[in-house]
Amino acid sequence: MAGPGLSVAQARAGPPARIVVETRASAPAPGGHRSSKSGGAEFAYLARLMAPTTRANSGRGAAARPLSPAEIERFHRDGFLGIPDFTTPADVLQVRQIVLDLYARFHRLPPRHVLDLGEVGRHAGPQQIPEINWALQLAPELKQTRTFARCAAVAEQLIGCPMGHTGYDHAIIKPPHNACATPWHQDRVFAGDAAPLVSIHFWIPTHDVSIEMGCMQFIPGSHRGPLLPHRRKDLRAHAKEAEGVDTSQAVACPLPIGGATVHHSRTLHYTGPNMTDAPRIAWSLEFAPRLRERMSWRSLLRFRG
Repeated sequence: MAGPGLSVAQARAGPPARIVVETRASAPAPGGHRSSKSGGAEFAYLARLMAPTTRANSGRGAAARPLSPAEIERFHRDGFLGIPDFTTPADVLQVRQIVLDLYARFHRLPPRHVLDLGEVGRHAGPQQIPEINWALQLAPELKQTRTFARCAAVAEQLIGCPMGHTGYDHAIIKPPHNACATPWHQDRVFAGDAAPLVSIHFWIPTHDVSIEMGCMQFIPGSHRGPLLPHRRKDLRAHAKEAEGVDTSQAVACPLPIGGATVHHSRTLHYTGPNMTDAPRIAWSLEFAPRLRERMSWRSLLRFRG
């Protein structure tokens, strides 16, 4: 893994070599912040991040290093990869500003775009883990960022064929001290039968992210295993939790601003509660082989019978 995996104590001390960590159990609890249907009061904790950010010359055309053969091999072996130098901090700040502009009108967005990934998926109260789905539809300028272009380039390096955005992306905020984890799950269980056979998913924090803030954690090699049964803890919840997960080999991926993780759609992953004073803001995108490549792969599988 390019980004180190750390225990909580080691993350506080600094970034040493990769190690295995024990993960905390999910502890869903009320978000602990005030709500307002206008969105302004509820997301008051974002106010200090709303300073204008220049959107000119984000660096989209600047050269980015290709992945090394060792990184590509690790992705296919482990099912995930941490990339600390994925994009530029300046471009991530641009992404963050666009995302914050969307959250400023969270309660005025079309209902299909907004969810709470906490205990109850749709409600009018305080949002535990507010999610905005299909953010690119609401803010097409996200597609002009260096970060989006970098996702497409890295996806092609990892899979070895032309890749395209699947049409799905989402932004997620974990408010300060929200005490609500995103449970272990495999993204593939949320996809329908028409989903591509192979897809890879990027997770881009818009700031430094630590274990305490709720960085990504993965089970290495889980993409080569079965899709586990998933269940909702509450019928009102949107998020699903995988059953029978062995977390003894879990690896955490704290990242600096400009870093990202990428994982296979079958890889088990989790993010812990945000226990810090700052909100955790991330953007996630999915890429898959373009239609022609997907059709040829399906034909090949059919004739192998």
